[in-house]
Amino acid sequence: MDASHGRTFLTDGDSITLHLDDLDFDVVRFEALAAGSGPEQLEQALVVYRGDCSTASA
Repeated sequence: MDASHGRTFLTDGDSITLHLDDLDFDVVRFEALAAGSGPEQLEQALVVYRGDCSTASA
């Protein structure tokens, strides 16, 4: 398989692979900040989560 070299998609013949290492997922960032112990981290988590924190997903 071709090396990524900053590319999001890797190709190998008929196969396409999504390279996730360089992508930023807000849910991962939110969970890391929300798990923090300091008030600054919790404030940053609220900024990342731009929705209604009181709503639970079904």
